[in-house]
Amino acid sequence: MQKRSMMILPLATAFVLAGCSGTVEYGSGVAPTASTTQSPAPVSSENSILSDEQAMKVVEQLLGDAEGAHILTTEELRAQSQAMKQQFDGVQIEPAKCRQVLTGSSLSDLGASTQVVGTSQTASSSRTYQVISLDDTKLDTVRQLLQPDSFDGCEQVTEHVKGQDIERQIKTLQTNLAADQASAFQLTTTGPQGSNTTAVAVSVQGLHGNEYVSVTDVVMSTHGGEEVDVQQVLSSLTKNANKAFAALESMR
Repeated sequence: MQKRSMMILPLATAFVLAGCSGTVEYGSGVAPTASTTQSPAPVSSENSILSDEQAMKVVEQLLGDAEGAHILTTEELRAQSQAMKQQFDGVQIEPAKCRQVLTGSSLSDLGASTQVVGTSQTASSSRTYQVISLDDTKLDTVRQLLQPDSFDGCEQVTEHVKGQDIERQIKTLQTNLAADQASAFQLTTTGPQGSNTTAVAVSVQGLHGNEYVSVTDVVMSTHGGEEVDVQQVLSSLTKNANKAFAALESMR
């Protein structure tokens, strides 16, 4: 049984949790437009890959006029994925077998695919939309990574970074996302001693036809502060993921 990789889920969220938000430029408020992004021509075949421009339209609709909105497209994401992996090179992870859960298979490595990530961010939270249009040959890979298996002893992971410990707890959630295959999870990250902060990430993701969608919220809170209503967040994420699938289907 293959362990599920956290990076199959929300790539941009992984940047947040890895401390790479500055690299992703969440706060820039500048999103690439179709005129500045090199995109393949739109396609219409039922099993063809959608273009960056088509996927971007869906992400832009979901983002609306959200604060701190930023969009990354296929080539940008591949470059960011490599940068993020390098961030983990010097990180010691316990249990050691769980390294793949945090740094394993990335959807940015799928080759023949179109990928767009849109993120909005406030001072204490962020929402990430990830849309990927896949070639038929890549579907089995994604299906395998979305299998509803356990995290196989990696529900609690400790990262040792520059003499400090970061604790992560992973929990599988139930979702009624209208997709061929779907899953959801909650990742709670507690900062090093003395930081007094916790990050709660809730994510829903699914595969429908040749399109993969994930929607993720990350909420930062101080110890003893108001708890995140996970079910309420999950409901909102599911609603937005369903909107994304409907918009993508209309382009076929």
